[in-house]
Parts: sequence; structure tokens; C-alpha cells
Amino acid sequence: MPAFNLYHVPKWFWVMIFVFLVQIKLFSAKQTINFSTWIDFENLNASDPGGATKLLKGLNAAGGTPTSLYEDQADDQSYNGDLIELGFFKDLGDDGAVGGSGANADSASTTNFKGYWTPLTSRTTIGQDAKWPAGLGSAGPEQSIPAGEFGFNVTINNGDGINDDDTAFINWHTPIESGFKIADQQTGGSDTDLSTNWALLTAATNAKLGIRFYDISTAGNPPTPSGTNGATKVNGTTRYNTIMDPDWVWQSTDDQTLNMAIHENVDDAGSMSLNTALIFEFDNTDAYTANLAKVGTGNTRVANDDYVATVTYHDGSSNLALNTIGSSVISGLSGSGTLTDNGSGKTLTLHSRTGNTVADAYSFGGTITGDTTVIKTGEGEQKLTGTLSLTDTTGFVYIDDGIFNLAPVDAGGGVNQSMEYLTSNTILGSTDPIFVLDNDNDADQTVTFGLTDSSHESTDREFKGKVYLSDSGT
Repeated sequence: MPAFNLYHVPKWFWVMIFVFLVQIKLFSAKQTINFSTWIDFENLNASDPGGATKLLKGLNAAGGTPTSLYEDQADDQSYNGDLIELGFFKDLGDDGAVGGSGANADSASTTNFKGYWTPLTSRTTIGQDAKWPAGLGSAGPEQSIPAGEFGFNVTINNGDGINDDDTAFINWHTPIESGFKIADQQTGGSDTDLSTNWALLTAATNAKLGIRFYDISTAGNPPTPSGTNGATKVNGTTRYNTIMDPDWVWQSTDDQTLNMAIHENVDDAGSMSLNTALIFEFDNTDAYTANLAKVGTGNTRVANDDYVATVTYHDGSSNLALNTIGSSVISGLSGSGTLTDNGSGKTLTLHSRTGNTVADAYSFGGTITGDTTVIKTGEGEQKLTGTLSLTDTTGFVYIDDGIFNLAPVDAGGGVNQSMEYLTSNTILGSTDPIFVLDNDNDADQTVTFGLTDSSHESTDREFKGKVYLSDSGT
């Protein structure tokens, strides 16, 4: 075999190699994000909290029997466990739509739970097993992740010239075991486009990150995913919740590592402690204490456990038949559709967290109708621009906290907004319940109170909050 003489390689070849390597070094970037129940990806010495482990759970269709979320069934790319996403909240521009430029441009939110949830992963599921490196070129024993738990090492690249900018490389440190590796590609210019979201996160100062977990099917195990994607969220029957921590922020400099865990290795000695700084999009324990929100066909009092998926997934346009799916909690209701209980007396809790107010308020242009009890929770604002028609003794509005804004948009046919009565929390906290009548979009705004039931005269039908009249007109 003839020898290969490097001296005979043209100089331009070495110049191109040099330029290529310099480009990677000077202009490439990556962020590593570890999110897990308790695994320490840096020290690899964490001990399982055992019975103290906080498990993520779901409820049955009736709203009871909290059960650990369904685990992935094999070391492959089927992704058939319940879905769990790494992501962030996005502030939409003036048009309230994803994308746009100038005043309509999106930005990464620096306030927890403010804006529009945007996933950075789509194939991460509960109970996906993994292997961690045991040395150069070898993988250690399999790490078995049980139901209700999760553990992922995620690397997102930007401009390195080798790895795809629109792919989250998950558990990529085990080249031998391809069944444990996930190439989670998200591209196409949509709201989940990774390179676009990298730019938004990097442009913000301390953009907040979070973990959203889903109970894909309240009827049991998730349906088999199609292709190589994760489980599909189902309008009305999928429930979720979101976990954040004030310290979970996108790093301001490149090539950093962020650890996001429910149990933390505080002293790096391997003994795991519950992260007490965690906050939840819908705080189940607070709602349980207040005994307001109801879930499921059984009108069940919400679970006294923050690690349970209780928020109903609404896709932003479809209808929700509360008489079929039962009472529901919806966080950040926006878009369109008809929400009705068809006279069955269900409870609809509309939740909005701090910061989602005024121009950033969640706005719903669809219809809410029936013998439905509507409860407003959270310090933020919920705006209704379409029909609100609540009837019978259960068809009332209760403002527990924050702003409930009736702002009808008249497209020529008139908008009916009515309820049996309005009431509120009678023990006021730091944020008063606020009822807003905003006729900015309809100069002839009318809100009707039925008051057909004599029980409305009792003190528990009292509204003790504030009433704001916004804009001009009649």
C-alpha cells in the first residue's frame, strides 16, 4: 500500500480546514439543560429519595384517584409514555399572534408563567430509561426511570457547523446505546422552531424556563404515538401542569449548564433534598384549601397535591363539552370555540397568573354558555370578547382573585353577556377581585344579571371587589 504524504496536500486545503475550525470555535455555542426528578448529571452520585420522591401524577376522568403518570415502555424511539416538555413562556407582540416583527415581535418572558407556553422538546416522555457514561467510549449500567419520574440531559446548539441548530440532542452522551438517544428536531419556522427560540431566549435577560407535564389520556394509558413523535395532546381530555423555579433561567453566556430538578443534590454529596423554591402554574394545594375549583365528570374537588396534572388542555380553537369531560380548569384561555355544559351545572375555572394583564391579558373570543359556574383565579386577567350566557342558579361568576374583563367585540350581530349573578371572595387578600366592563370594541355594551333565584339576596351572593368601567360609550 503506498504511503500517503501530507506534504503533497495543497495549501488551500489546510487553509479551509483552519477557517472551518476557527468558525466553529469563534461562532458556535451550546446550552446544556438537565431536567429530572432527582438525577444529578454532573456528579452522578445522587441517591434515589425512595418513598420521599415527588411523583408526577394524573387523575381519572371523574377527577379522582391520583396515579403516577404512565412510563415509556421500551428503550427505543416510540415515546409512548406520558409527555413532559422542557420549555419557556413567550410574550406575544401587539397582534397577540406567534411571530411578527416590530411591535408584533415575540420575546422570551422574564416573568414566571407569563405569556404563551413554547416547548423546547417534544419527544421527552415519563419513564424513558437512559445510560450515563462510565468512561471513555463506554456506557454505564442502565438507569431505569419508573412511572411518574423523568431524567434528561439536553444539549441545544447554535451555529457550530456540525450539529443541527433545530435539534435538541437528548441523552446524547451514550454513543454505544442508540436506543437511549433522542434527536428531537423542531424546525419549519413555527412557534417551536429551535433556532428562532434560541434567538429569543438569548436576547432576553434571565428568560424563565419551566417543565410542563401532561396526563395525555384521563381514560388510561396514552394512545400509541404516530411515527417517531411523542404523544399527541388531546383537546379536552388531556390535562397538564407546569413547574418553574425563579432560578431556572436561560444562561446569559454560551456553553453553560443549567440543572432543573425536583430533588436537588444541594451539597454534592449525593443526598437529595426537595427543591422548596418550585412554583406551579395552577397551585392545586391552594385551590384545594379554597375549595373552589372542580375537576372531571364527578365535579371532584381539585387534588391536594401540586404534582398532579389538573389543567385541561384547550387547543385554542376547538369546542369543549363540559357535560362530557366534566368540570375543568383552564389556564390562559385564549382563541375561540364554544365551551358549554349543556345545562348540566359544571364548574369552569379560568386561571391567569401574574403579569398577564392589560395588553398581555388572555383574551377569549368564543362562547361560554350553559348552567356553568365560572370561577376566576390567579392574579392575572381573563378577558372575554365573545358571548357569555350563564343561566339557572348555577350560572354565576365568582371572582376569587385578579381581573375578570367583559370586553365584547361586536361584529355586527351584537354580543350577549349575561349571568345569574356576580359574587367574589368575601375575605379579601392582597389583590382585590376586579370586575371590568370594557366597551372599547362595542359602544353599546350591555351586561345582564338574571337574579331569578331568591337565594341571591343572601350575603354569600355579595361582590366585595372593585368594578372598573373602561373606555367611553354606553
